[in-house]
Amino acid sequence: MSIKKFGMNIRMGKIADCLYGILDGNGKVLDVGAGNGYISYYLQNKFGCKIQCADIMNYLEYDFPFSKISGPKLSFNDDSFDIVMIIDALHHMAGDTQVAMLQEAARVAKKVFIFETKRTFIAMLLDHLINKLHNILMPVPCTHKTRNGWEKTFSDLGFEFKEIKIKRGWLYPLEHLCFIINKPIFTGYNELGVGE
Repeated sequence: MSIKKFGMNIRMGKIADCLYGILDGNGKVLDVGAGNGYISYYLQNKFGCKIQCADIMNYLEYDFPFSKISGPKLSFNDDSFDIVMIIDALHHMAGDTQVAMLQEAARVAKKVFIFETKRTFIAMLLDHLINKLHNILMPVPCTHKTRNGWEKTFSDLGFEFKEIKIKRGWLYPLEHLCFIINKPIFTGYNELGVGE
């Protein structure tokens, strides 16, 4: 087994563990930043949910409905999905775009599932190198955050959120943070000045 495959299997297990009790066979799910679709494929088979993929470009290797993301807007009506998953995608966005995408995710779904690599030097270095090898056109601003950084962002947006604790595995160099976000307490984003 290759090192990449080994790391992917560990990561997939962590994501699935976090989603137990959240995803089910009747759920409509949007995967924002779906990449090649492997995570969606794995989770759809594991939980039986219906998944739609969205990203800034289509390089899916699996057969899923796809929506291209142009800017921070999602082309779906309010509450179109039971849950939006954003898995290791927010750190590919500039800070203002992160905020706008979180607002959009909360608009189109009842809940938002965030799985992100914790901000460390090794995480940012590996992310930059791996993603540039994978797709030279992919933006990699490395806007990872610490736990406190994400919690402040969610609080500033008025979100109700809960952290899902993740154990760090042996021989695995990265730490992950996971949150489940419910609908915002209020929707006056412009009054907050968040992202301006």
